[in-house]
Amino acid sequence: MRARELFSNFRQRVEAVAAEQRSSPPRSAALSELLRQFEHDLSALGTASARLLCEELCDQLEHEALTTTSKYRRDVLMRTIKGLEEISDRSLRPQPVPLRTEERSTEGSSR
Repeated sequence: MRARELFSNFRQRVEAVAAEQRSSPPRSAALSELLRQFEHDLSALGTASARLLCEELCDQLEHEALTTTSKYRRDVLMRTIKGLEEISDRSLRPQPVPLRTEERSTEGSSR
């Protein structure tokens, strides 16, 4: 899935949750599943594209959260932003380089 398609699809799904207009807090299960699927789809993009996509989504959602008059919608958008930031922190940070086999064997014997 291309970045633009992923962006549009995710936005539409977030909007559907935000449009429910419940009086209770946003459904954690629905948002969690949405974010899990987004993270899975995001892994197919390169790191730079994924980071840019997360930043764009957070910027747009934050602007909408600040301008909406619906408390429920604001809560959904803010929880989504928090989830996107967690995804970005978790999956887009550089991964440690694993030790080569020979480095592992000498590392244990020197102790």
